[in-house]
Amino acid sequence: IRKLNEDLDSLPLPDRGLYVKYKSFRELTVKRFLSGRGCPYSCSFCFTRRLRDIYRDKGKYVRKHSPERVCEEINEMRKIAVVKTVHFSDDIFFTDRKWLEDFSTLYPKRVGLPFQCNITATLINEETIRLLKDAGLRGVGIGLESGVERIRNEILQKHFSNEEILEIAHLLKKYKIEIYTYNMIALPKESIEDALITLDLNIKMDVPITQCNIAIPFEGLPITEMAMNSSLLEDEKSITALSKRPDYPLLKVERPIEFARLFLLFPFAIKIGLGISIVRRLIKIPLGILYKFLHRVSYIMNMKRYYGISLMSGFKMFLDIKRGESFIRRFLEK
Repeated sequence: IRKLNEDLDSLPLPDRGLYVKYKSFRELTVKRFLSGRGCPYSCSFCFTRRLRDIYRDKGKYVRKHSPERVCEEINEMRKIAVVKTVHFSDDIFFTDRKWLEDFSTLYPKRVGLPFQCNITATLINEETIRLLKDAGLRGVGIGLESGVERIRNEILQKHFSNEEILEIAHLLKKYKIEIYTYNMIALPKESIEDALITLDLNIKMDVPITQCNIAIPFEGLPITEMAMNSSLLEDEKSITALSKRPDYPLLKVERPIEFARLFLLFPFAIKIGLGISIVRRLIKIPLGILYKFLHRVSYIMNMKRYYGISLMSGFKMFLDIKRGESFIRRFLEK
């Protein structure tokens, strides 16, 4: 393992030719960028902590491009493809207040496009929200993961309270910034009632777009070790055989079928604001085909809102992705 390059600006601009050659991607209005590398947090379910261990003593792990370089990369992209909204796909968009202040001054002048980013509740307040809004922030992704503080703090090792996240949601709504949440269910020692509390907290936060996933205990992570020690998972290496995101609990949980139904209903329930009492009754009813349909419809509606594209453009992009996946599978089989 070689030392980390701590001067990210010394690296060349990324070659995006592999995908901008496809018209549907070239014309997609939202383009993704990285303003830096590395994450300072150690959530028990995330592989970042393993990467940080691999590069221990190899240099500074969390690094950022200068705001000037970030703007340069976006403007170069605008020369070869449509860019109407910028998505900063860093795990956490900013950790340094000075960097954020410089970015918020420079970005509106050099780029001036609305943007989205990922944040955490522990690093944001009204002052930083105002800075981001003035720079052009349109939406933020927040890793809520669980609505149960015991699970979020003790098991997932994400340390913020429900009171804090509701206050952040209130402030973001005040500044007309949309919230997109990331959630997990079928976690170690989680009951179906715990998962319903996660759903309810999303409804209280009034989020327009949410993503819910079945928890995946990746090999070598604390959450996986916890599951193994509690006899909730027999063999962590079995997870490496997954070919897609699971739609059924991977860990041993009570009432797994209800978890699977909740996974399908979660985004739809958020979309129309179903209360947990109604969802609690629905997940007892075997309407798998209907729930899969509602899940797909909710997904399409979320992507249409998130990317600001027509249904036809989304369908073309879907076909390009499937063609790419098919090529990769054939390549690996050879």
